[in-house]
Amino acid sequence: MLRYVITLFVTGLSIALSAQVFPVGTRTITWTDPARSNRSVGVLFYYPAVSAGSNTSVANGTFPFVILGHGFQINASSYPAYSDTLAKLGYIVALPTTEGSLSPSHSNYAQDFIFIYDKLIQESASNAASPFYQKVVSKGAIGGHSMGGGATVLSA
Repeated sequence: MLRYVITLFVTGLSIALSAQVFPVGTRTITWTDPARSNRSVGVLFYYPAVSAGSNTSVANGTFPFVILGHGFQINASSYPAYSDTLAKLGYIVALPTTEGSLSPSHSNYAQDFIFIYDKLIQESASNAASPFYQKVVSKGAIGGHSMGGGATVLSA
């Protein structure tokens, strides 16, 4: 039993010591989805940065990403416990700012998630003017709270 406790402790300690903590950058971008009548899709990003602050450069390297959908009548910026923590650990976090009205479209919200997912990978691969150029691992995750969780299921 003691051997298992020591193994667990040493493993946890090695993970904690090897995890790099990044300064967090934030940026708001509005992309246009031509496939949906030029729909404007606003996104608040938190990301590992060279230095902390708004509109700073993304840190060196490539990073996985997470799209986190907000809940009904909750502002996208209300999730710093998740977005800030994940960015410090090396994730790009995209928080859609759409569908904040009293009568949101869950379908449009779900399609926004898919659009952001594809657009972020595209920006990394081919848009040298993008702050995310060659910074994004081409696989990500989508999740959300309340309405954002429901839209996550719809986006699948």
